[in-house]
Amino acid sequence: MSYKLLFFLLISPIFCFGQKYLPFSQEGKWGIIDQNNTILVEAEYQCATPIKNASYFRIGKNNKLGLIDPKGNTILPIQYQRIEYIDDNIFIVWEDDGAYLINHQQQKLNTTPYQYISPFDPYLKIHNNNKEGILSKRGQLITPIQYEHIEKQQHVFITKSGLHFGFLNSKGKEQIAPKYNNLDFLDQNHLVGSISGGPLKEVFVLDKEGTILDKKSFSKPRDLTLYQESLYLKSEAQKVKNARVQYPQWVDIMGDKYLVAPTGKVILNNAAFFYVHEDPKSGLTIARREEAEGEYAYYLIDQKKGRPLFKDSFKDIVLDDYNYSEWARITIDTLWDALINKEGTVKRQINNNGNDYKIHNIGNFYDQRAWFKTHNGKYGVIDSNAKVVIPPIYNVISDFNNQQAVVQKNHAFGLINTDGEIIVPITYNGFSKLHNGWYTVKKGNGSLGKWGIINEKGQSILPCKYDKIYLDDKGANTKLNGKWGRYLKSNKWAFQPKIPVDEMHPFTSSISRIQRKPKYDPIDRKTLIGYQLEGYIDEKGNIIIPPIYNEIIGFEKAWEKKEGIGILKKGNKVGYVNYLGEVVLEAKYLSAEGFVNIWSLHDGAIVVKTKDNTYNAVDYNGHELLTEEFDFLAEKFIQIHHDSSGVCIAGVNSKKGLIDFEGKRQSPFIYQQLFELDNSHFIAQKDNKWGIIAANGDTLSAFEHTKSAPLYGTYAIKYLTDSSAQFKITSEGKWESGKFDTPSKVLLDKSHEYKYYHIDSDYAIVSKKGKSKLMGVIDASGKSLTKFEFKKIGPFREGLAFAQKDGKTAKDRKYGFINKKGKWIISAKYNKAKSFSNGRAAVNMKNKWGYVNPNGEVIIPIKYNQAEDFKGTIAEVDHHYLIDLNGKQVGSINDEEQLLKSKHGKGIVKGIGYQQHIFYNGLALSARKFDEVTLFNASGIAFVKTGDVWELTRKINKTTTKKKFTKFDMELYLSKFGNKRRVVSSTGDVAQDMGFEKIKSGKWRMIGIDGQPLNSILFNNVTYLEEDDEFIVETTTTEEIVNFDGETLTKENVLGSRVTPNNQIIIIDQKGNNSLLKNKSKYK
Repeated sequence: MSYKLLFFLLISPIFCFGQKYLPFSQEGKWGIIDQNNTILVEAEYQCATPIKNASYFRIGKNNKLGLIDPKGNTILPIQYQRIEYIDDNIFIVWEDDGAYLINHQQQKLNTTPYQYISPFDPYLKIHNNNKEGILSKRGQLITPIQYEHIEKQQHVFITKSGLHFGFLNSKGKEQIAPKYNNLDFLDQNHLVGSISGGPLKEVFVLDKEGTILDKKSFSKPRDLTLYQESLYLKSEAQKVKNARVQYPQWVDIMGDKYLVAPTGKVILNNAAFFYVHEDPKSGLTIARREEAEGEYAYYLIDQKKGRPLFKDSFKDIVLDDYNYSEWARITIDTLWDALINKEGTVKRQINNNGNDYKIHNIGNFYDQRAWFKTHNGKYGVIDSNAKVVIPPIYNVISDFNNQQAVVQKNHAFGLINTDGEIIVPITYNGFSKLHNGWYTVKKGNGSLGKWGIINEKGQSILPCKYDKIYLDDKGANTKLNGKWGRYLKSNKWAFQPKIPVDEMHPFTSSISRIQRKPKYDPIDRKTLIGYQLEGYIDEKGNIIIPPIYNEIIGFEKAWEKKEGIGILKKGNKVGYVNYLGEVVLEAKYLSAEGFVNIWSLHDGAIVVKTKDNTYNAVDYNGHELLTEEFDFLAEKFIQIHHDSSGVCIAGVNSKKGLIDFEGKRQSPFIYQQLFELDNSHFIAQKDNKWGIIAANGDTLSAFEHTKSAPLYGTYAIKYLTDSSAQFKITSEGKWESGKFDTPSKVLLDKSHEYKYYHIDSDYAIVSKKGKSKLMGVIDASGKSLTKFEFKKIGPFREGLAFAQKDGKTAKDRKYGFINKKGKWIISAKYNKAKSFSNGRAAVNMKNKWGYVNPNGEVIIPIKYNQAEDFKGTIAEVDHHYLIDLNGKQVGSINDEEQLLKSKHGKGIVKGIGYQQHIFYNGLALSARKFDEVTLFNASGIAFVKTGDVWELTRKINKTTTKKKFTKFDMELYLSKFGNKRRVVSSTGDVAQDMGFEKIKSGKWRMIGIDGQPLNSILFNNVTYLEEDDEFIVETTTTEEIVNFDGETLTKENVLGSRVTPNNQIIIIDQKGNNSLLKNKSKYK
């Protein structure tokens, strides 16, 4: 088996050449021109492929390759099978015996040839017989060829032989031979591997060049993990030391956290924690680790000193509590049901005057107070020392705020201070949290209750008569009888309840969002889920934006910053409002992208889509610029409007035309499609025909072409005409146009007397109908040429056919060769035989194969396990070796490939789903694989095809489905499942493949002897006439190149065109010549 180097041999489009130098062709030969169309190198080569941005050209003669510079100076003589660029002084060349490194001075840098040489930074990889080694770019052998594969990983080379791995250092010196099941890096300096029959894992300690310094073995996974953790920990500890920090730092090692001192020492006895939470304010850290299997503990750690304060097994802790109290809340069972101090003392119950209260839950520590709840559901208060300040006598106590807390007792609410004194009587039915010195309070139950406001002293600010009250920093929004008002902290009304909306949210930056038309849950129709409309109001009660919009986005931010605009949404329409609340673009457009930018710049315009799905343009003031609305409007209108000159494309009633910067029509709106070529020229389609019009609507090129295509970056376009044409490409590479009949073999007519096995133009191999199945040969008239006495007869090749004698035993049923009269020319003494080709036929004796000539002489020894017919001058033996007519082994191919044909020094192999060109030594012509390829003719031309599409028909029960496949996928599928795959699912459904059908034939490309495309033409059909060494090809399209003024630039239609990187046009004429199109245009 041998494999092609897909990562190195690349097929490049022919138009990827430099800007200064271009290949051209005349009469089937190639040369070089410059960008001024000056011939630098005459057309005398089979190919001229630019490489390295046209610094070099790969040229061919007599099916060999060389290298020249753009001026024709020889870099490498024409004597190689293939040439690849490495750098400006080194190339890889292939001769018949293999690959060499060669420099500019044409000196071979390696004396031993290799099958392949490929880039392998910083070296080269060398290949022989499926083994790999390493070569320097000076041709020095770094690593002998002995590995199945070599791969660079970090600073070493991983080697593979069979299923085992070893490695080389960065200098290519073997450190470990391939014997490990796997090799992986722990870090840059440690490589770990496993070996059958050895320790579980072995770790290699490497220096910076990948050389082994030490080796360690581990039999237990845990031991390896600990070693790995120690490596990472050492590295992270060094980073802490290098950072010169003042206090200990936590580092993460494979999910575990360690505390490292500023000196780089791991402290806390190297203890690992899986959870760490730091509190910078208190300088404390809480960390959790597994002490033993299933046993977990929290550690409180003084972060600055790197010292543990306590260890405990509670479930959770509020570390922040230590900033406000000597005790922190912890969870032992559920909720915050205990306290712990920094010494680790735990309190699960609180004692007060002889009463022990078991803690059920504890609130936040504020104002040196926290509420606690007992197991009987009563609330009390403790101080920061966990002493009871207020016994548990309340139903609810809130967190303290400004020395006060809301309490509930007997279904009523009031206020207490930190000493437990009642400062607001416990008489209210509702009580809010304190907000900037005010509380909202409620009197009355449920929806009948009314709200008022009191201050911190319990003094009434507003009586309890309001339906809703929202507090904010400057006052309160109040709702009374369905209308909203605003009461200020100065104890004055900003405005009495007068705003008839459903919601007026708390004010922010002196504005409030107002909403109306409630939306309810569509299922229960009771739950409020939002409002349909919204707007904004200021603190004086003035409506800034009326509540008529479904959504307003970004206005509050614009108002606060006094700059920018917000988005208005009304249904599916959009508009904009500025920071003053002024509508700058009405919410009547389906889209208005870019308006924010032009409004911010106070310059420009945008294209908008109206509610009727038509288009207009608006300026930054929101004014519409066009009196007529279009169903298409090019973005270019913005530019021409700004410049007050020019035209752009617009559309009316699905037809397109041109308008000027004022929107006035400059052409009739009659075009199906319209595209800009430049500011003054447009290509248009009318009545399914293409032409060119000017900016004023005048027709420059008649509408008579069914297809067109741009030549981007140039002064021209191309019209494509469906026109089938045939060409003959001769063995000299010349093109001849005309009508050519593809030769077909005339087969003789069948007779009902016989069963036919092979039919040719003047004979057939048949057996008589009836019991006997013995074969014979008949002529075109049906007359017997031989007796019907043969068990088997093959087709006649070179005047002879293999035949098998009939007999009772296998010993009697031998193979030999007969002529058309049935005479044994080579006696029947072989176990098997195959047809003659090139004066050789494969024969089998004693389970070995060899080759005989037409005289029956063994000319290639009978020694192979398998042998195929000669395909040209080479044959495949033993499944992948290639031999020549003398039996000399010249190369090899992949095991899964078969040799189809060969001629002119190149062959065709077929694998699963592809065909590919090779040299006789098995070297791939290029990395690309194709659906089908032809042989090369003597001029160095071949064709390759891609794009075949196959369709699989499958029946699932009574339903028929179809699925498309590429040729590769189709053949791969067939190789796995066959043509009649049947699958029964777990539910009993039966899927039956019904077979593949080709539904689309791909296109052919022409390539040269270096595997690169010779032109851009796609051919429909290609036939190779092997006897004449000629191709019959068919194209279906020709091109007319015209400039933007409609002037034809080519004397006749051409077969193809392409654009160079410097925007010049290469054309392929009807003689197959590639040339630079001369500029005949007065317009550029």
